[in-house]
Amino acid sequence: VTETSALGHQTSIYGAMKLASESLIEAYCEGFGMRGDIFRLVSVVGEGYRHGNLMDFYNQLRTDQTHIRVLGSRTQRKYYIYAGDVVEAIVCAINHTHDGAETYNVSYGVSNTIDESIDAVCSALDIDPIRLSGGDTWTGDLPSLVLDTTKLHKLGWAPRTSIHEGMRRTVESFVERGL
Repeated sequence: VTETSALGHQTSIYGAMKLASESLIEAYCEGFGMRGDIFRLVSVVGEGYRHGNLMDFYNQLRTDQTHIRVLGSRTQRKYYIYAGDVVEAIVCAINHTHDGAETYNVSYGVSNTIDESIDAVCSALDIDPIRLSGGDTWTGDLPSLVLDTTKLHKLGWAPRTSIHEGMRRTVESFVERGL
């Protein structure tokens, strides 16, 4: 998905509101001659992370370290970006001069499987539970969404923290914070 791709039919309230918000920003910039920066982020991980599948897996395994249940397939692919890389992307974009509204995709560009997310949690907890999966995934879940980050790369931005390192830091912060 490029910044100019039509995002089409939305299956989640979050996605629909995000798309509506982007349209409002674009119209406001056009109507009032202002500048706006729109950022499309994949799931952001980092030391302040409070919700999402890493937290869900962690909470589930704190209760029962012998089993973990996953909705859908453990081979579903998810995209993450480390919070520090998001900050650098935003700084890079806002330091670029432009008129009107500009949209930027922010992603590491490489996905990992749900099983790899579970691996990050299990590694931090030093456990190896039985993994159970099946059934429907949650409403609005996208099986895969690949954001093209060429536009930010042309401005000089590139993420520094790998998905696996970002997940490791996130889950270790759960343990350190005593969550």
